[in-house]
Amino acid sequence: MPVLSASMEASKPPIAWISPDSAHSAAGFLWWLSHMADKECQILDVPRLSLLDPESMTEYLDKAEPLSAERRARSLGLWLQLQAENAPLRILGDAGLMSAPLEHFDAALFKHATLEWQKMARIVAGVLGDFFLNGIYQTSDLVLGARLADLAEAGILEWRGDLGHMAGCEMRLPA
Repeated sequence: MPVLSASMEASKPPIAWISPDSAHSAAGFLWWLSHMADKECQILDVPRLSLLDPESMTEYLDKAEPLSAERRARSLGLWLQLQAENAPLRILGDAGLMSAPLEHFDAALFKHATLEWQKMARIVAGVLGDFFLNGIYQTSDLVLGARLADLAEAGILEWRGDLGHMAGCEMRLPA
């Protein structure tokens, strides 16, 4: 087996690991690619990447493929579109990564809110659990928690405790 020198190793194109079922990963890839100019790179599309253990990740190393000119152009075009839309959220829809308003997750949050007091964290966990069951990771607990705080401050949900601390705040639908 040949041994590569440090200079040869450094000349290899970088590999972008992309989790196609994660809005965060998809958006991060587009941002990164927009800063790569025309530099060559390879890509690895790995579903549920965040759930892989290190040993499983090594199985993918030899599966990286060069980024095609077509995919680069399509990806950069999408990134320009998303930037022009300047929406507060990026989510995964039927057509891939797309813009969404702050209210996008409200229905999911209301689905897990009840007439009984419960921890804010429990509502957020319910939505994250739905993401997991659907196999798509849309956003973080912090985004969902901040939206719940906005809904509470607007009087749409009742709350008691510290809105800035999900485990220290309880919420419910208006009685």
